[in-house]
Amino acid sequence: MEIGNFSKFNLKDFAIKFFVFIFPLSLVSGPLIPDLIISISSIFFLIFFYNEILYFIKNNYFIKFFFLFFLYLLINSFFSEFILVSLKSSFTYIRFVIFICIIFYLFQQRPNTKYIFFLGLLFTFVILCIDANFQYLTGKNFFGFEPQKTPLRISGMFKDELILGSFLSRLFPLLVGLFFLFFNQKKFFLLNIFLLGLIVTFTIVISAERTAIALHLMSMSLLILFLHIKKKYKLFIFVLIIFAGALFITFNTHVKDRVIKETLLNSDKATYVFSKVHHAHYLTAINIFLEKPFFGSGVKTFRYICDEKKYKVDRFKKPFKFWQFSCSTHPHNIYIQLLSETGIIGFLFLFSFFIYIIFCLVKNFKENKPELYWRSSIYICLFINFFPLAPSGNFFNNFISMMYILPVGLMLAKSKLSK
Repeated sequence: MEIGNFSKFNLKDFAIKFFVFIFPLSLVSGPLIPDLIISISSIFFLIFFYNEILYFIKNNYFIKFFFLFFLYLLINSFFSEFILVSLKSSFTYIRFVIFICIIFYLFQQRPNTKYIFFLGLLFTFVILCIDANFQYLTGKNFFGFEPQKTPLRISGMFKDELILGSFLSRLFPLLVGLFFLFFNQKKFFLLNIFLLGLIVTFTIVISAERTAIALHLMSMSLLILFLHIKKKYKLFIFVLIIFAGALFITFNTHVKDRVIKETLLNSDKATYVFSKVHHAHYLTAINIFLEKPFFGSGVKTFRYICDEKKYKVDRFKKPFKFWQFSCSTHPHNIYIQLLSETGIIGFLFLFSFFIYIIFCLVKNFKENKPELYWRSSIYICLFINFFPLAPSGNFFNNFISMMYILPVGLMLAKSKLSK
């Protein structure tokens, strides 16, 4: 089947390019604007490209996979005690599946979309890094936003949301991969990548987000590992970045206190998983899962039942005295959240996808060809986004979902798994 193109009117072509360019920056504004972009574009695509969506679902294994995940969330909601609450999130989740189709369509049918997206992502990173460092040096960013003072947390344009480091660390592999895709033959290419890496790393470190720093270190290690250069150069770049980061953390009081001292204090020297609060969330979520192992409590329902006494039970025969921290809007780990809210079936959707990502990374590493680096960067981005051993936001939060689906759509554009 030949997939039809968008209308060739200049206005529509300009609109497509504009929204592709602006989408990375719109994520900085909060969930409202990017969610509007996703919702409106999904409705538009559903109305005018209905046949294309059916074609994708029929002929692409990945689209089938994500569509089945959506159907499972929908069905799962009817087994919840809070059907309306659960249905509200599960039913509207279809827009993310359609948006994956849109990214897939654009990147396959309009090759210049990748370059437009790269420019938008690079512009967003440059603006965020300059703005955050200005806030770090002067105490205010370009819009007059002040950082959190106790402890000092640089947030830049995100204002009160302490997610600057998370945003940069989760999308940085895509930026590097696109940079490599378009400029790998240019003079001083690796030097530019190295300088970009240093600037972004410094910005993530001053954000003092522990998870973001750990994920960024992981992604930088993988990005260097997959580079098609001599091993001695890989080792040199890796050691230099690690040394510079360690030096800065050691001699910067607020970062050292946040990343090292506060981590040891909150975890009681690794007695608890990350902290007493995280530990309480995880135990509660596991207790919910053990009571409802197949379907869980329902999408986005953890917040409604986490304070019930029956879930504050020590099943691991170890004393735990901090059940007062058991309740939150979500368990702060996407795998544990899916276990508690969607049961073992929902969990297996995500876990099997993560295993596939690892398989693709290993396969690409064995081939180790320069032209595969863009593809590898997508898998690296997905690997750190879905890394199971890291604290995370709410899986069904609009902003988090947008961060997850973006590289998924790009992965599909490179995938050959179709009939």
